[in-house]
Amino acid sequence: PRCESDGGRVTDGSVWLDEHIVVACPPREALECLNGPVAIAGWFGCKRAGSQTTIASAGGDLVVELAHEEWLPDDGALLVIGTTGDVWLRAHLTVRAVMQPGAHPYLHPGTEIWTHVELGPARRASRLTALLQDVLRDGLEHLRLELDTC
Repeated sequence: PRCESDGGRVTDGSVWLDEHIVVACPPREALECLNGPVAIAGWFGCKRAGSQTTIASAGGDLVVELAHEEWLPDDGALLVIGTTGDVWLRAHLTVRAVMQPGAHPYLHPGTEIWTHVELGPARRASRLTALLQDVLRDGLEHLRLELDTC
């Protein structure tokens, strides 16, 4: 499997979610798909409108009010800080070059797309954990299907 997860963990009163994939294309090609906050939101099934990002789910829409967003295209990184109801959220996506093993003894270039989300306080964030983990996994799987054919 190319998508890995730690299943989330609670640390210092917050919940951390980490998901990532490695795809067989160079970072510049991955960044053509991930070319800004709106495009990135789209890959994860989210809709952007002004300072709000809406995440659709079977249990109802989750709206994140953005307090800060920083897009660093040359570094392949997006940082988002916001709130949803009484829960704060800090998340980032990074794109970086990696090497993948191929037929021995060869290595092949690839790209790791890594997502990290922190939610707090943990006691109020637990209801969002499964929803956000599903959103991350689905978005990364869409990217894998698009990019792993390079």
